[in-house]
Amino acid sequence: MRNRKLPIILALFGISACSQQQPPSTNVNVNPPVKLAIASGSDPLVAGICSGENIVKTLDKDGNLAKVNYEQTFRLTSSSAYIVFYTDPECNTVTKAVKIPANEYEGRFFVKMNKAEYVTYIVSGNNLSAAAESKTAISQ
Repeated sequence: MRNRKLPIILALFGISACSQQQPPSTNVNVNPPVKLAIASGSDPLVAGICSGENIVKTLDKDGNLAKVNYEQTFRLTSSSAYIVFYTDPECNTVTKAVKIPANEYEGRFFVKMNKAEYVTYIVSGNNLSAAAESKTAISQ
């Protein structure tokens, strides 16, 4: 004879007698960030024109998005003396870093090349593996 009280008792403890395995959530990741990635804006860059949005993301060891516990600042460097980094899409506010707010996994920056050439820009810092993006800036 089947025990009819068992599903009720299990439900009291938050257990379903007919529970099925749920897929892991894509929104929450408990692993800490270990590396950076760049999702870039416009391609190619046009000399003298502000780029599209570049997004720096923090990733865990498996390449999944991983939130930072506190605001983190990452250095922006380049292979070219003709690139300038900005915090805004109008390219008004110059920066040498990109910030990722606490409990987030991405920050944004923009670039403007003052000369047409091939360039690599790098985001690094806070003991995470750096990310690099290479682009060609063309003349207007």
